[in-house]
Amino acid sequence: MKRLMTVLCVLCLAPVLFGQTESVGTPPADYAIQFQIIGGPQLTDFQGGTFSGWMRTDGKYDYRFGVELATYRETTKNAVEETECETYVSVSFQWLRHTSWRQVCMYYGFGPALTYGASKTTYKASASSSELKQHAFGIGAVGVVGAEVFIRRDISLTGEYGMLAGYTSSKYSNSSDVKSSKLYLGNLCVRFGISVYLNK
Repeated sequence: MKRLMTVLCVLCLAPVLFGQTESVGTPPADYAIQFQIIGGPQLTDFQGGTFSGWMRTDGKYDYRFGVELATYRETTKNAVEETECETYVSVSFQWLRHTSWRQVCMYYGFGPALTYGASKTTYKASASSSELKQHAFGIGAVGVVGAEVFIRRDISLTGEYGMLAGYTSSKYSNSSDVKSSKLYLGNLCVRFGISVYLNK
């Protein structure tokens, strides 16, 4: 929660604090590649990453295609030892728009996303053990807002926050299989990244 509040404050204050910074052009390039860390800049919070390609085809919008991979593992030891392992994959396409092209600027956008998640939870007691597996497929829409800071004309640092709404279908496997489906609305992990603009 503290990390989320920090990012939201930066996103809100950046245009106010740096609104008169030097222009970098409109836009600095027609193509860009981007890598984002999921979870936060500290290595202890590292959960995965997103690799994206940006393309600009007119004077207003960027088009971003991204592939995201995240993994998570946690072990809790009480009377029963519980180990949870998760893998998450997402493919998304977004229309993005920058509010300006200055050294510090804001952007926002939306677009469709396909997701897949798999998890396995193992329970170990002194005399027995069991495991629960889950597979989930989802389709939905993503909305994002972010801030971009150009450290050079062709290189920038980004901070981004988003929301995901959609439909997911899950299958749980233990002693028997259970299927479920639902609509959902949730926030995405905060993303910090670097973008490299290519052809200008």
